Amino acid sequence: MFSSIINTENLITYAEILSRRKFRPGYDSMTAEGALAWLRINGDRLCRELHDGVYRPMPAVGFRTAKNRGGYRKLSRLTALDTVIQQAVLDGVTQICEERFSDNSFAYRSDRGVSAAVTRYIALAGTYGFAAKLDFSACFDNMDHGVLENALKIFFEDEKIAALIMQYVRMPVSDDGEILNPEKGILQGMPLSPLLCNIYLHSADCFMAEKEIPFVRYGDDIVLFAKTPEEAEAWRDAVCTYCKTECRLSCHSGKCRIDSPSRLTYLGHRFESDRRGLIAESGADDSRVTYHTWRSGEITDPHRRVDILSDGILRQRDYDLLFETETEENDIPPMTTDVINIYSNVIFDDGFLKYAMKSGIRINVFDEQYNKIGTFLPDRPLKSPSLLHKQLLVYYDEEHRLSLAKEFVLAYIHNVCLNIRYHNKETPAPEYKEVLTALEKLKKKIKDECDSYDNLLMLEAQAHREYYSCFDLMLQEEGFVFETRSERPPKNEVNSLLSFGNTVLYNLLAAEIQKTSLDIQVGFLHATNQRRESLNLDMAEIFKPLIVDRVVFRLINMRILKAEHFRHFEDGAVYLNADGKRIFLRAFYDKLETVVSVGVQKKRMSYNSIIAEEIRKLIRHFRQDEKYKAFRQVR
Repeated sequence: MFSSIINTENLITYAEILSRRKFRPGYDSMTAEGALAWLRINGDRLCRELHDGVYRPMPAVGFRTAKNRGGYRKLSRLTALDTVIQQAVLDGVTQICEERFSDNSFAYRSDRGVSAAVTRYIALAGTYGFAAKLDFSACFDNMDHGVLENALKIFFEDEKIAALIMQYVRMPVSDDGEILNPEKGILQGMPLSPLLCNIYLHSADCFMAEKEIPFVRYGDDIVLFAKTPEEAEAWRDAVCTYCKTECRLSCHSGKCRIDSPSRLTYLGHRFESDRRGLIAESGADDSRVTYHTWRSGEITDPHRRVDILSDGILRQRDYDLLFETETEENDIPPMTTDVINIYSNVIFDDGFLKYAMKSGIRINVFDEQYNKIGTFLPDRPLKSPSLLHKQLLVYYDEEHRLSLAKEFVLAYIHNVCLNIRYHNKETPAPEYKEVLTALEKLKKKIKDECDSYDNLLMLEAQAHREYYSCFDLMLQEEGFVFETRSERPPKNEVNSLLSFGNTVLYNLLAAEIQKTSLDIQVGFLHATNQRRESLNLDMAEIFKPLIVDRVVFRLINMRILKAEHFRHFEDGAVYLNADGKRIFLRAFYDKLETVVSVGVQKKRMSYNSIIAEEIRKLIRHFRQDEKYKAFRQVR
């Protein structure tokens, strides 16, 4: 076997292939064309050295990209000769490995890839109601050389093949002129690396098969399926324990989640249930089968909005934007992205910003306390000066401005009353009726007696207090209390959820408004003054009770969010951690897709569509003097 792979004719063939590709020289500066010429003269001598086991690879050139927390991520580049040898070995042994690999393994295998993995995921999800998604901490960097060497000996009877591969596993790396000899891990950038990943994790595949655990694996991205949460937890613990003891790999606790298969993302795909079972969303991109799309748990992409929750780097790559962490890469297609919200520590350069701005993408950056650090907006020309003029005319017309502001407050009161009636129906309490009576009186005052902007703000504040007075009645889970509204900072978990949800809603509305010719700085209920954004705050009053508050009630009352999803600070502030934010955003975007009846014709619309229509109604009000009536949900 070794002789069929390592011979001069075969190596020259692979050198010819390399010379037709774009290749950057490695440690010895030899080009692909140079390697081809060298092999034609010295190929026999090289093959003898390889057969005798005396050949030693040249050092790989280490190069770095900035990491999320100020360090660097190390990659490597081989010499032309070592690239040719590795490619020859890879093609020579792949078929042998394919005969042994599990049918549930899909990464780096011909006729498989992401689409096949997602298809298997869907098939298993149709049978099992729960799934445990596993992820390992820096899998490539932590692979144990001894474990890998034993695995190679099992796979290959020809000891020379295993020995040659281990030479490349242990090959030195030139790092800024210093030669390093890695004691663990596999260099990223070698042709053999993907195959070695599958060989390394093959024993875990066998373990899961022996335990009869239904699973799908793509690289180190594993999902286990079970019929109950308890079974999913048991499978997860068993596999993580095996991988730690036998493979020397630790599961990344922050990425191991147990949930319904329809609520997990896998390889860039989201899923939904229908009458036929579990299906992949139509918007999923099945064609992406490359290394950098292993995982998408750290980045959400619901309907042209991208939320980044983990630390990493944002940069441009070709015609895409790329989000890169220590263990994964995720493409962000500019043509299908309107907004990028960054909730973590992210590095980005002017190249990323220039391309994002050119692509018309709004970028919002938040700190850990939900405060917006800043917003990068595409430089757009004023599309409709006449609309801005009419918007300003309304703003400076005190009577007209007051009537619009009233609409936002009246719609808010109507929608909070809807929430209260729902909870009163579920768990009746006299306090609900008292609050509903008080809110109806406030509505009447606003309609009949309110004649000034200051008076309206006072009545709005009273409405908020009345509504919040029964918040604790709506919360059914012990350990979660509201008490009173605290914002800067939020002093408990419920207030933290409200603050984060409002932040997400404000920025969603801002992005939608800025697609139009409306000026977001010109609000009618919230004072403009020096505020950069006001109109979105006005419109948020309509949707806070229907979207944010309902998401908060659901996550708490259904015990989806727990104490472990929050961080407590010395000043008494409470904020969601990364996992908590991820759970909230998933529920928030699910709520946006909820369909409700609208208007007398009971037209079925999602909240996403209702928000867009609400903005169009406001535009028609300014342009055509069409009376604006803010959205009031029927039930």
